[in-house]
Amino acid sequence: MNLEKIKNYFEKISYSNFIVFILLFTITLVLYFQTLTFDYTALDDYDLIVKKTHILNRIENLPLLFKKDLMISESGIYYRPIISLTFMIDSIIGNKNAFMFHLSNVIYHVFASFIFFILINHFVQKRTRSLLLTLIFTIHPSLSQAVAWIPGRNDIILFIFIGLTFICYKKFAEAKNDNIHLRFLYLILTGLSFLLSLLSKENGLVILFFIILFQILFENSKLRRIDKIFVSISFIIPIFIYLILRTYAQIQTPEIDKITLKTSDYIKGFINYFGKIFLPFNLNVITLPDNINLIYGIISFVLFIALCFTGIKNYKIFLFGILWFLAFLVSGSVGIIGFTNFLDHRLYVPMFGIFLSFSQIKLIDRIQEKYFVISYIFIFILFTFLNIYHTRNFKNPLVFYESALKSLSNSFFIQRGIANVYHRSGKYDLAEKHYRISLELNPNSFETLMNVGTNFKLKGQIDSAEFYFLKALRLNPNHYSIYNSLGNLYLQKNHLVQAEYYLKKAIELKPDYFEAINNLGVLYARRGNNSLAFNQFLKSTQINPDFSEGYFNLALYYFNKNQIDSSKFYLEKAIKKGFPSNNILSQRLNNLK
Repeated sequence: MNLEKIKNYFEKISYSNFIVFILLFTITLVLYFQTLTFDYTALDDYDLIVKKTHILNRIENLPLLFKKDLMISESGIYYRPIISLTFMIDSIIGNKNAFMFHLSNVIYHVFASFIFFILINHFVQKRTRSLLLTLIFTIHPSLSQAVAWIPGRNDIILFIFIGLTFICYKKFAEAKNDNIHLRFLYLILTGLSFLLSLLSKENGLVILFFIILFQILFENSKLRRIDKIFVSISFIIPIFIYLILRTYAQIQTPEIDKITLKTSDYIKGFINYFGKIFLPFNLNVITLPDNINLIYGIISFVLFIALCFTGIKNYKIFLFGILWFLAFLVSGSVGIIGFTNFLDHRLYVPMFGIFLSFSQIKLIDRIQEKYFVISYIFIFILFTFLNIYHTRNFKNPLVFYESALKSLSNSFFIQRGIANVYHRSGKYDLAEKHYRISLELNPNSFETLMNVGTNFKLKGQIDSAEFYFLKALRLNPNHYSIYNSLGNLYLQKNHLVQAEYYLKKAIELKPDYFEAINNLGVLYARRGNNSLAFNQFLKSTQINPDFSEGYFNLALYYFNKNQIDSSKFYLEKAIKKGFPSNNILSQRLNNLK
């Protein structure tokens, strides 16, 4: 092994940003190529993308992304329009096909890795070492969730924009005072990147603290007072714009009783995260306090402290990195949905801080080159293998939840998740088994009660479905979906008065609830109010142009009026939108030939 040749080779690569980018692109594509064939996991992505395709695949709905929360609902707690925008781009290009979404995640990871390289080199000032650190970041198995799980892009995109914010600010500070136009450009890019980081995820605000900290630790004498005023303005304006947009979108403040701040859980969670950086052998697709293994975290923490005692090259940079890790980890991990979880994708941004601090440990410089190269190659191969192995757990919903179930069989959330998977695949008995377990673990879960009710309804056990729907209604009397479910159920039982009450209540709570509007049309059709029925069917397809059931009901309406050409037109449209081609109306139309 010619160490000198290897060293020279890496130096040549590291000194060309273009070659570094191509290298990162190649490694990332090879490593995550398998994800391009993956499906959705049914953890958030189904609700965020599949159920919202009728909104996301139309560019005219772009303003809506800035008027609604992340779920594109009437109200919510997450305001992240940039993430919704990326979903829209993928939906327009690939519709519901998961390929485009996975490809985008891979591309975002390439750009984030390149920004990681630029950013860490600002501190390390050794391009070869910066490249070596970046390569480990790129292949790190603990970050595979951020890439393989489509909603994990949230933290990748956040890192891209906070990284650009920091880089553009530093370029502004370093630009010569007589180059006014260039400095002004960097200042604008700083503010724009900061705004985009806020619109990507709430804790993008934390980067402001590190800009100030960077000024205090490293740039006391570089910026003039007028420069500091301009920098302040470039951050104040984006915050003001963000608050206006967020207020206009009526984003709710998290309910106090749903904010989980159990100190012991967070200590366990942070130790767990620390272990996953240095010893990523205990990776789970979903990490809750109940399935945390503290051994790897404690070992990693002790080893890191021991390494620090061998000497620190630059205490300011080391401190900057530690604070970065803690600030972004804490701000990104506070539970606001009723239970605490420590998903691995949240490590994406904080990990930069640990890598930065690690780069300042003197012992690394004292290792002989031969042993350093051997150790690095071993870690690179090991991390690559662990990444590929763990990434496979995100292949499809069943694989995902089966993996989660291995370590979290006592979690109502996981039991409900795998029940949902079985339910969607038509395995209603298996779904019922896991729904019951989920309810035993958490009897007051509105979503579980709703889902088990729907499962019973599809099994034909209408009375059991009604029991669970009414129980869900008592638990949450202001949720529109339960009224539609009850209305649909009473429609099936032909209790039209009750059905009309619940369906109209659902529409009152959510005026654009196209499923309830369609069901109300079915009710009117049964009563013989064909014109009212037609209006409801048409309205449902206007709200959701991809709603196949609405088109099918329009086809039935025209068939009953003996307008065969119109009936065929809407039937073809319904089938094109996903309605089963083998249906009663198709058979009747074929019999007319």
